[in-house]
Amino acid sequence: MAWGGKRSGKTLGSTSLMMLMDSKYTQTDARIEIASATVEKARLLYWRNLEKANKNLGLKWEFRSGANMIITQHRDIVFRSLRDIGNADKAVGFSCLGVFVEEPHTIKERVLKHYLNNVIRINLLNIEGGRINLTTNPPPFPMPWLRKQFYKNPAVRKVHFRPEDNPWMTKKVLKKFLEEEAKELGYSSVQEALEKSNSIKRNILGEWVEDLGLVIFDQNRIQLFNALPDDYKGFNAVIGVDVGGGKARDAIVVIIYNNYENLAWVAEEMEINTAQEDIEKLATNIKYFYEKYRPLAITLDYGGIGSRLAQILTQRYGIPGVIPAIKKDKMAHLEEMRAEAYRGRLLFSEKSELYQEFSQIIYTEDHSGVDDENGLHSDLLDACLYAMRFVWNSWPEKKPEKKSYKFKRIRELLAGRQARSNRIGY
Repeated sequence: MAWGGKRSGKTLGSTSLMMLMDSKYTQTDARIEIASATVEKARLLYWRNLEKANKNLGLKWEFRSGANMIITQHRDIVFRSLRDIGNADKAVGFSCLGVFVEEPHTIKERVLKHYLNNVIRINLLNIEGGRINLTTNPPPFPMPWLRKQFYKNPAVRKVHFRPEDNPWMTKKVLKKFLEEEAKELGYSSVQEALEKSNSIKRNILGEWVEDLGLVIFDQNRIQLFNALPDDYKGFNAVIGVDVGGGKARDAIVVIIYNNYENLAWVAEEMEINTAQEDIEKLATNIKYFYEKYRPLAITLDYGGIGSRLAQILTQRYGIPGVIPAIKKDKMAHLEEMRAEAYRGRLLFSEKSELYQEFSQIIYTEDHSGVDDENGLHSDLLDACLYAMRFVWNSWPEKKPEKKSYKFKRIRELLAGRQARSNRIGY
């Protein structure tokens, strides 16, 4: 297990180990797998290093971007998405020389355990030099299973990378890097940041500390929209509902999305105080959004009065597509939702109540973002996450190729020219 902060060279070290394994164990053609929460993330982190090494060292490697794999002189190197168990099971039947798992804390616990225990370890049996390597930043929130199975496990060989371990990180560059990080976090000096900020210790030094009290979403990095696309009525929609049951506020979030560009917009939000006996009022509000957007699904928390609400929606109002919300691995999926917002694939309005709440939503001991004394528990955030987990299952892994009218017209002109040439007799 290799862990460290940003620019510590941990991924470069894993890449070097991968090249060494490929060249050393030539007696087997067993593949090497690079696994992460998404194929894009795995390729982003490893493809560049491997391609650079291929050019500098003259390796006989063929890069196939469409197939998400690299073919070396001895074996295949495959990029694997671990978004769900179905993707993990695609590795069944292939013998593996090595597996490199990137950022395991962003992968669902049950998916990673299934992949390593039921798929990979079977494939690694009887292969000389076979190994599993995890590369990660220490997660900003408690993850007991990751610590117990890997970080605290004496049988696991561990390597801690620090910024000075990166051969490209000179003292001058490192000093500037630390000063920029300290300034971004609001500290006057690097020393003050190192003394007071767990974020610096975790992100830069790679120490296994928790960022309890750290704001989950940075408002300055979230991309906003002024108005919904003109053709949004042709997009798909999903409604997420967090039911308070009289103890907390009820929240409704409508997300519209398209599968062509993998983009989503938080179209509308509503947060209301309804007592347990006023469940009819909540159902009426959901019915209003259903008739306006005609969503593919309404995903809600079935706990408490949620199951009763689902019955009212389906039996009394005849609304189809009411499904229970997926709630497991909440913090890992909040991290994924944050990444989507930073990349601009999940867009918020500046007037959004949820966007305004982001500055108060913090990491806490129970993974839930609930801290009544120091922070805010956001019901809108839960409803938004329920909806996004439906959207992720709808988005294709690989974007379809966009058809260009320009090239279509060129093909038509060329075809017409060829037809005229045939008639003339050229």
